[in-house]
Amino acid sequence: MLRKTCRNKLSYRGAALITALLFVVLSVSISTILYMIMQVELGFADLMISGDRVQNSLKYVETEAIALLNKRNFKNNTENNNKELNQSFISNYSFKSQIIDYVKVSGELEIQSGKFNINYLYDQDFCNKSSNQELDNTNPTSEGKSTKKAIIKEIFTNILMSLDSSNSSSDFEAITPETAEKIINNIQAWMCPYDSTRGENMKGPYIKSKNDKNVQWPYRSSAQKLVVISELKLIKGISNGLYQALKEAVAVWPTSTGIDNVKFDVRFISPFVLAAILGDDVNSAKNKLDTLSENRTVSDKKKAILKIIEEKGIYKDKPEKLQIINGLLGTENKLHYILYSEAIQGRFNITAYTMLSFTNNANVEWRIFGVF
Repeated sequence: MLRKTCRNKLSYRGAALITALLFVVLSVSISTILYMIMQVELGFADLMISGDRVQNSLKYVETEAIALLNKRNFKNNTENNNKELNQSFISNYSFKSQIIDYVKVSGELEIQSGKFNINYLYDQDFCNKSSNQELDNTNPTSEGKSTKKAIIKEIFTNILMSLDSSNSSSDFEAITPETAEKIINNIQAWMCPYDSTRGENMKGPYIKSKNDKNVQWPYRSSAQKLVVISELKLIKGISNGLYQALKEAVAVWPTSTGIDNVKFDVRFISPFVLAAILGDDVNSAKNKLDTLSENRTVSDKKKAILKIIEEKGIYKDKPEKLQIINGLLGTENKLHYILYSEAIQGRFNITAYTMLSFTNNANVEWRIFGVF
């Protein structure tokens, strides 16, 4: 009887000990899980705080750029009103780099006026014709007459064909005239309104993909002009390698639908644009532009550029074409700049951009903030 009583007591104690151990294990497990959850929440909060600080720092760089442009504009309006704008004032400026939570934030300001604006390719006539209809006036030699629309396409075709595909960071197949034509058609079709013939054709695939959960829907659809240069990556035929090469040669800024508003700013004309007009290589065009640095006024620089074009001799028998190109060279009413701001933390790399369009009174007319 005594042995049985002792055995029962030991059993009760063993059960109590096991129960206590289970409670300890359960408490430790719960505490560990809660600790892990808390660490995740703290880490997430820390990322949010760091992200806000980085964004605020990028905004600071943007504010600094606006102040710099205001200063440059004021300087040119008061001291150098009739002379070529001093772009070196921008190029030689060094943004104040900041280090916040091991994130380095810096910026670089680049002028866009003088580059080829992708939105110049917008063509309402193209949008209103079906894909099996041939367009009038797209061939510069049709009926022996050139058109501004055709020359714009020709310049962009030459830019595409001049891009260096051998660069290791921009690996893509060399562009042929046929490939260039397809790329241009895809860009133009992308910008066609939905109520146009080609716009309706573009609408179908995107509406379908929007309703398909397995398809990643782009942040912007077609049927509108480009807002940022990175949208080119959404357009068929433009590979990542081609995009990397192309973004150095072209730009994007708001423009009206009228082809008459197309201007390549002679103050800052891009070597890619001049090379495309001359049918020359980019390095040769750059060397030619370097020799024009002593021209002090816009009029003098335009005359010097036209002289280079005439001396090339390629428009000797095409005076109407030379006249159209003459009309394409001028000055933009607004100066367009793009601000690249970079934040780097180990493998974490954000490139933000702001498009700044300035009028003579130095007010920001239009801008957009985003991330590549």
